[in-house]
Amino acid sequence: MMKTRMVIRLEQYDERDKYDVKSKTPYGEDIVLTYDDVSEFNIHELFNVFEKIARILGYSDRVIMAGGCELAFSEFRDPDAMKSVAKEYDLTLNEF
Repeated sequence: MMKTRMVIRLEQYDERDKYDVKSKTPYGEDIVLTYDDVSEFNIHELFNVFEKIARILGYSDRVIMAGGCELAFSEFRDPDAMKSVAKEYDLTLNEF
């Protein structure tokens, strides 16, 4: 059986000044998130990983939720699919 491993590495470094001849200098700890088998992740587990990354990067709960809503309810989505998701989560869509 094929497994899929996901490794996300967030490297922290000081960006050098364009007039500085030194190379980039690391600071802090690198953050490595390893998930051994994501081949059977459902969509909720996958989005939880992205939420964790957003939190590490300093995004607030409100911004994360707004990003999720923008992703789900953008003008590029199928209106019938949006209505279906809104109904599933007991949301009301204000259509103009």
